[in-house]
Amino acid sequence: MHANNMIALIDIGSAETKVLLARFTPDIEILGSFTAPTHGLIKGEIVDISMLKESVHDAIRGAENAAELKLPLRFACLSLTGPHVSGTHVRGLASVKSERHIVEESDIEDARADAYARRIPDGRTVVHRIRRDFTLDGRPLKNPAGSIGTELAYNLWLVDAEIKYLTELIQIPNQYGMRVEEIFAASLAAAAALAVGGSSDKDRLVIDIGEGTTDYIFYRDGVVELSGIIPVGGRHITSDISTALQISMEDAEWVKLNKARATVSDADLDEEFLLPGTEPLGDLAKRFSAFKTRFATSLRVREIFELIRKKIGSDFIGVVQLTGGTSLLPEIAKVAAEVFETEASLCAPEHDYAKRAEMLTDSRDGVHPKYSAVVGMAELLHRIREERLQISRRNNLWERLKTALFSH
Repeated sequence: MHANNMIALIDIGSAETKVLLARFTPDIEILGSFTAPTHGLIKGEIVDISMLKESVHDAIRGAENAAELKLPLRFACLSLTGPHVSGTHVRGLASVKSERHIVEESDIEDARADAYARRIPDGRTVVHRIRRDFTLDGRPLKNPAGSIGTELAYNLWLVDAEIKYLTELIQIPNQYGMRVEEIFAASLAAAAALAVGGSSDKDRLVIDIGEGTTDYIFYRDGVVELSGIIPVGGRHITSDISTALQISMEDAEWVKLNKARATVSDADLDEEFLLPGTEPLGDLAKRFSAFKTRFATSLRVREIFELIRKKIGSDFIGVVQLTGGTSLLPEIAKVAAEVFETEASLCAPEHDYAKRAEMLTDSRDGVHPKYSAVVGMAELLHRIREERLQISRRNNLWERLKTALFSH
C-alpha cells in the first residue's frame, strides 16, 4: 500500500469532525473513518485553535486506528465552510478580433485571462474558479467558438476565503505531519457526493444542513450558478427547543433527535412526553409539550429555507436535494417543498464506493447524509487526479513523438 495513494479527507464541522481515509488505485476505496466531537469551533468561527487542533488530530488518529494503518499519512484534503467564505460572480471580457467577427480560441483565452485577472479584496484568496457559461453580445452560449459576435464574456462563479482563517485550518493537518493537497467548499463537495453537476435535465439546489451552518449550491443547466453559507443549523434548533421548554441544551438535543419535527399541527396540542430517566409519576412528573417543541423547530427550519430562497431568487424552478446530519429531521423535505414551491427530497451519497463502506451506513441501510461533504471530497479529488493523469499522459506522448520524429 503506497502512502502517496492514501489521503485523509477531513470535514471539520461545528459539532463533529469526520475523517475518511481513502485510497486511489485508481478507483476510490474507503479504508476507514472516524467521527469525533469538535471543540474550539462555533458556527464556523475558530474560537480556540488549540482545542480545534486536538479535536481534529483525535479524529485522524481514530480513522488511522479504524483502518489499521501501517504507513504514516502524507496528504490531507479539507472542506471549507463558515462566515470567512464567500462567493461572487466574475465576468471576463474580450473583443472578438476577427474581421468577420468569428470567435476564435484566442478570443476565448483572452476572455478567460481577463476573468482570472480580476482582483479580490486584500486578505482573501481564491478557493475555486468555476466556469458558468459564455455570453456573446449578451447571448448565453456553452461553446462560442465559431459563433459570430463582437464582445465575448467568460462568466465565473468565484469562491474565496479569508487568508488568515485558511492558514489556521491548513496548519492543523500540517502539525500532524500531513500536507494539504486540496481544499473544497463544503457545498461543492456535498453536490459531488450526490452526483449533481454535468448534463442535467433540471435545475438543482443542494442544501447541506449541518450543526452550525447550512451550505447551499445552486446548479442551473448542470452548471454552478451560485453557492453560499447560512450561519444557522441544527444547533440553533436545539437552542430554540431549550428556550421553548426551559431545559438544558443536552436535554434539548435529545428532544430534537427523538421528539422534534419540522412541521406542527393541531394534533400535537394534546401530546406530551417525558425526558429519559424520568419516572412516570402522574402529575408529579415534568411533562413537556410536543406542540411547543415542533412549533419552535418548524419556525427555525422555515427560516433557513426562506433565507436561501431570498439568495437564489424567487424564479427558482427545479428540485431541492437536502443532505447533512440535520436533514434527517422528520418532515423537513415537506417544509422545503413548501418554501421553494417545488419537489424536495432527502439525499445521501450516491457513489458505490461509499455504499460499500459499512462504517458510513446507518439504520436505513444507506450512507448517512452527514457524510456527504467528506465523501464528495473523495469524488472531487479523484476527478482532479484523473485530469492531471490525462494531461501527463498527453504530454508524455508528445515528448515521445518529438523524440521519434526529430532524433534522427
